[in-house]
Amino acid sequence: METEREDRIRVCPCTLAEGFSGYSPSALRWLFGGRRVSPLLSFDAPSQDETIVEAFLENRRHASISGVQGKVSLLLDKNQLRLTTEGEHGAYILKPILRFEKSGSATCQ
Repeated sequence: METEREDRIRVCPCTLAEGFSGYSPSALRWLFGGRRVSPLLSFDAPSQDETIVEAFLENRRHASISGVQGKVSLLLDKNQLRLTTEGEHGAYILKPILRFEKSGSATCQ
């Protein structure tokens, strides 16, 4: 399934340069010190799975990132970005895109 999702990526997620199925070499150098990192997250959007919703809420409770927009803290672990757990200090920030439902509630994409 991961290959199927990677096939849909046609631009670098960082620079938006066309012709890349992941991060471009310049983005890998700039963001990750040249380490090869998957452009796909190892977890689903919070609206898809109750366990993920809990993980996001817990992450937001222990992460001290200022600002109004919701953010979660990530760590690079074996070339894969993952949510931090209590006591860990993240090196990356994820700002989920909020999508509002007809009911007025917000979900993440």
